[in-house]
Amino acid sequence: MSSNPESKLVLVDGATGYLGAHLVHALNEHKYKIRCLVRHNTNPSNLEYLNSVGCEIFTANERAFEGVNYAVHLVGSIAPSRKETFAQLHQDMTKVWVENCQSANIEKAILVTALGTNENSPSAYHQTKRESEKVLQKSSLNHAILRPSLLIGHQVSKRHSKLVKRLLEMIATKPKVPLIHGGTNKIQPLFIGDMAKCIIETFDKEITQPLDLAGPEILTLAKLVDRLSALLDKRARIASINPMLGMAIASLLSLVQDVPILSKDQVILAQMDNIASEEANGVNMLLGQKGTSLDQSIQTYKGTELLRELKQAKA
Repeated sequence: MSSNPESKLVLVDGATGYLGAHLVHALNEHKYKIRCLVRHNTNPSNLEYLNSVGCEIFTANERAFEGVNYAVHLVGSIAPSRKETFAQLHQDMTKVWVENCQSANIEKAILVTALGTNENSPSAYHQTKRESEKVLQKSSLNHAILRPSLLIGHQVSKRHSKLVKRLLEMIATKPKVPLIHGGTNKIQPLFIGDMAKCIIETFDKEITQPLDLAGPEILTLAKLVDRLSALLDKRARIASINPMLGMAIASLLSLVQDVPILSKDQVILAQMDNIASEEANGVNMLLGQKGTSLDQSIQTYKGTELLRELKQAKA
């Protein structure tokens, strides 16, 4: 963390999202000056939290970068709308962001991609995330690249992890939770508050290679569903979905939904483990300790508006 946060201005690109809101929360706690870069058509309800902590709000333009010390790029999606492609969302937007950072001579640029990012991945999501990393690496900017695992937990705003929210909704309202291959893929969830802290810690640290960031516990997706079901006082049952059927469903949904609730890349990723080796996990290096336990992370959903609504739906 910067030795004098109050003198530093941080630009958060993608501030209305789940991670964006939690990063703003952490920056505000550390007394940084915060500027948020949002889309022109942003839903006003998504700006409520940012306004509540006094953020300076800019719609996408070069002026947002003026006087910025640290710029953080969080824009991305596992299931883009039909109006966007992975390449547009990841590579093209990163290119514009990098160009603006260079023009403004910012001190450091921080790009958040995803654990598993790799140009040889079968997932277009991971491939294009890697291409976005290359854009930053080829620039002259002082930078850091962070690759978080599945983010979990809740501290502020109404935004949630889309996957965790969907799992909770299915636990509450469906007789069975459908998972590709029954959810046997391994994951390593990272507490959202720890991720926000990791970003801040990169401001004054020299990061020479992309850093994997993952939580302290490895488990299957099916086991995560089981742990989440305790929040709703319900024992979740799993329905195993064949990947070929999952692909067919995803293809159909992509034709009828602007943002499909199941994408082809989600089906691909559901067949892969997404974990970090203990040696490669950068959480301990950045925070000086292992991340928040999964049980503690899950407990942060208690008392949230989401959980209250789902308990009523269950009833």
